[in-house]
Amino acid sequence: MKSNFNEFFFSNYFNYLAYVGGWTYKTNNINTNRIIIFYQILCLVSMFASIALQLADLWRVSGNLDKVTYNMCTSVIVIDTTSKVVVLLNKTKIINKLRLNLWNDFYKYQDEDIEKLKNSITSELKRVSKMFHVAGLVFYPVWISVAYFSYLWGPRELPFPAFLPINHDDSLSYNLCFLLEIVLGTIILTAAIETNLIVFSLVLQMVLQYKILYRRILKVSDVYEGIHVDDDDDDDNDDVIPNYDYNAPNKKKEINFILKRKKTENYLKNIINRQLILSHYVKLFEFGFNHYFLVQITGGSTLVIMNGLHVIKMTYQLSSKIGHQAAYLFFIIVNFFFNCFYTSKLVEEFNSIGEAAYATSWYKMDANLQKYFLMIIIQAQKQPKITAGRFILMNLNTFLTMLRNTYSWLMLIRQFEIK
Repeated sequence: MKSNFNEFFFSNYFNYLAYVGGWTYKTNNINTNRIIIFYQILCLVSMFASIALQLADLWRVSGNLDKVTYNMCTSVIVIDTTSKVVVLLNKTKIINKLRLNLWNDFYKYQDEDIEKLKNSITSELKRVSKMFHVAGLVFYPVWISVAYFSYLWGPRELPFPAFLPINHDDSLSYNLCFLLEIVLGTIILTAAIETNLIVFSLVLQMVLQYKILYRRILKVSDVYEGIHVDDDDDDDNDDVIPNYDYNAPNKKKEINFILKRKKTENYLKNIINRQLILSHYVKLFEFGFNHYFLVQITGGSTLVIMNGLHVIKMTYQLSSKIGHQAAYLFFIIVNFFFNCFYTSKLVEEFNSIGEAAYATSWYKMDANLQKYFLMIIIQAQKQPKITAGRFILMNLNTFLTMLRNTYSWLMLIRQFEIK
């Protein structure tokens, strides 16, 4: 079971994150687990060492705004990614509990329509995953190449600004440091991509479960109208009403009515129970990721401001790096957009449950059944709140507000620089 859980498609991104020490991965071998823990500690120490070296370099160049903005374009994402990894590791039990529940739910329903929904959600995650991975595989080598061939238009540079007291003219020491930064950069980049994809994978699995629940609610009318008693019904049928006088007049009509109500009532109770379980999943997700989203918003906003300012300065100076820095800025904005988009999508699917309940033929049923529809609608009105730090809602409005605010700060900083 555990092996299948780790091989589950939606678990791939947790496995990828474990490759760079950003997630726990346990096996049945104690010695292997010790090696994995040692490797994880080594990767985390490398991340914190990268932060220390970049902050030391930031202090060294604090009097030069050009170098400060360039340093912060990379140091902030290192701090941001490392912070998100630490936050996620701190919530490992909660996140794994949610993962396990969603994994079990994925295989609970097997009919053809639901299989189409599963394939649709899986394909969507594959497309987003491919976009992020291809962007990383294309952009990172370009970034490295620009740094390595910097001697063509100026002094030699390392891929990422860090306080390394070496002589750049010494080829051996320069190449060793360059290789070290490539390795550290690969760890950070992989962690940055996979932390986003694990969020998307969990959200899309919950979206899938809400879509399944939506379809089940729409089928309530079919359940209610699809029960009939024939003359040759077997007395051993599970739905036979005990102590009922089957010789009474109009028995077939009365039995149909009682069976309809009983079947539909059980069906609606299962739907309400499922709705409460999914609401609990959303609360688990909110509890597990609200600090993650706070780091995401803080780091993302700072990155957009610093990188935007850096791009503006390079525009005036016609720098050769403007192309990949502008692409970097674009990726940062797209990354934040997807986080807000998928959390908004989850809330939208939550709200659709009440709409589905109201769209059924509840008015054709007796009052005893109508109360269950009322329960579903009332529960659907308790809208979930996916927040960043429990005070910023994660939705598309927040994304637009973030863009407006960062643009205002960017222009303000630019005005101070001009003066």
